[in-house]
Amino acid sequence: MASNTLKKRCSKCNKNMSILTCDGCERSFCTKHIADHRQELSIEMDSIGQEYDLLRRDLIRDDNDSHLLFDRINIWERESIIKIQQIAQQARHDLRQCLDENKSQITNNCNKLADELQSNRESGDYTEIDFDLWNKQLRELRKMLEKPPIIDILEDNTLSRPIYMIKIKQKIDQQSTTQMSNCNTISNQFSELPIIQNFNTFIGDAIFTDNHHVAKHSGDSQRSTMVYLTKFYLSGIHRIRFRIEQKLNKYLFFGIVNSLEEMNRDIFNSPSLYGWMSPISRVVKSQKVVINPVNTIFNEGDEISLTLNCNIQQILLEHHRTDIIDRLPIDIRVCPLPWRVVIAFFSSNDSVRIIY
Repeated sequence: MASNTLKKRCSKCNKNMSILTCDGCERSFCTKHIADHRQELSIEMDSIGQEYDLLRRDLIRDDNDSHLLFDRINIWERESIIKIQQIAQQARHDLRQCLDENKSQITNNCNKLADELQSNRESGDYTEIDFDLWNKQLRELRKMLEKPPIIDILEDNTLSRPIYMIKIKQKIDQQSTTQMSNCNTISNQFSELPIIQNFNTFIGDAIFTDNHHVAKHSGDSQRSTMVYLTKFYLSGIHRIRFRIEQKLNKYLFFGIVNSLEEMNRDIFNSPSLYGWMSPISRVVKSQKVVINPVNTIFNEGDEISLTLNCNIQQILLEHHRTDIIDRLPIDIRVCPLPWRVVIAFFSSNDSVRIIY
């Protein structure tokens, strides 16, 4: 009786005395239930194997050519036609090379994991500790596959050039860097691509100069003037940078409106109007909303970037002097795609330049 009290009981039935303790879960099992426990481990091993198979399937299906930046490159290519086709082809090569490097890294890590899973499956040498490690590796690989490397296009804002240049460049996301996701950075030899944008219509009194890259309020300072950019935006991500050349009134307006909206001086009564009167003052469905009590306004000489993300129905303002960044979600029920960029002047001689 004394010897029985020193033995551990089976963690399954709590009746029979244990004959073996599992090093993985540190639980003890009797003769009857040790086999059941090994069966449970075998089922878990099969589950990890199935998850690996799904990852391999999705990796094979993943198509680099669906990346959003290709749309932007293709749009530029159609507008610039023959003289920039060679540059566009080089840009595609650089972008595809970066994506392929990331995909190759995932593939190599998948192969290493496959070898390890097969070896341990054949030898039966695995425990819950191994499962935790393999599941973690699978999650990291899945994250690498579903969240490609952060890539952006560098734009050359040299004003002397008739066509402004953009470049393919990969960014490094410090927060998502892991031991298994060290994607090599792209070569410094980037291809250059021009992007074309300018002012072309207005309501009120305005003049356009410098190949329609500068818009200026030319009328009565008591009446507002709205100027519109050329393009309509239906899909993709688009970024335009402006510089305020002259400004007298406290406010300017940078934003969007539905492209089918009739142009008129009552635009600020339009429900499809979204944007900013200042870096901290939004206009949402034509209603002004102050988002920050700080007294910050647009000043002469300021540079502002406006990003239109049609894919997630959002616009973003970057005020580079103050480093203020504000994201504004768009209700496409009242402001459906395609969108058009509009700037409103409130004083005579106010002017804005498109940098790129």
